[in-house]
Amino acid sequence: MRVAAVACGAFHSAIILENGVTLVFGLNRCGQLGINNTKDKLVPVEVPIFSQNNIRMKRVACGKSHTLWIDTKNNVWGAGRGICTGLGSGDTNELLAQRIPNFKAINIAAGEAHSMAIDDTKEGQLYTWGFGGFGALGKYN
Repeated sequence: MRVAAVACGAFHSAIILENGVTLVFGLNRCGQLGINNTKDKLVPVEVPIFSQNNIRMKRVACGKSHTLWIDTKNNVWGAGRGICTGLGSGDTNELLAQRIPNFKAINIAAGEAHSMAIDDTKEGQLYTWGFGGFGALGKYN
């Protein structure tokens, strides 16, 4: 199967195959792989919630300790350390990939402790969240 998208975090990586199947591997101490535990993975494994529910992805972004995905219906999903990154689901440490409620996007990016997304409306609004130090979110606090 051909690879359609890739992303690298500080110590973990994610792959989306041509058919939308998502594979993750690497450091997982903050649950950034979204596999419902904190065990590191030396070889690629599927994200259980995606494979069990036939959810297919089209975009992925890896931060230092979190991962974001966009599925084929433009829903945004996240896993990992949410204390600084603010994944949007309200939890501070997501071990299982979770859909961010009421938000759809066409593109995402993940920094060390912050994230960005462009919503899927015709206006294409830019959203930023997480740690805003050093102007990382592009807005003055």
